[in-house]
Amino acid sequence: FQYRRRIYHNSDREERTDIYFTLGGYASGGVKVNTKTSSYWDRINISSTGVSVIDSQQVSSDSKGKVLLPVTAGGGFMFGNERFWQIGADFRWTNWKKYQSPFNNGNLADSWRIGLGVQIVPKYGERKYLSNVQYRLGGYYASSEITYQGKALTEYGGTLGLGLPLY
Repeated sequence: FQYRRRIYHNSDREERTDIYFTLGGYASGGVKVNTKTSSYWDRINISSTGVSVIDSQQVSSDSKGKVLLPVTAGGGFMFGNERFWQIGADFRWTNWKKYQSPFNNGNLADSWRIGLGVQIVPKYGERKYLSNVQYRLGGYYASSEITYQGKALTEYGGTLGLGLPLY
């Protein structure tokens, strides 16, 4: 879902001074998918002349199974005007503990991620190309689904981006 509302309007000025608030959310997953897998083991020899297969063994052929995809839900907000500046944040959660597949996936943890970002457009509507480019900067902090010694790994990072207009 998405909801957008103008929260400030100055009738004496251009549209660029309007300020909007946008709220959104989504969810997906929780679906079972049928699978068919085959497994092989190869024993190889690596030498200065290259790699050669010594022998192969088929472990399983056309094994039927099911994969239960994890449920993902998230939401966020955006504040500002896409023709001048915007600031926004979002949150995502995925239920990896319920994920199932025919393969040994190890112990997965539920994951989450929170992100924050800003965008500016120097002078929207002017003839100069670079004045209409959207310049973006963001960052995120997350808890991964991958665990090590019983604890979920932490992820964090930053992002830089450009929105290039096509005329």
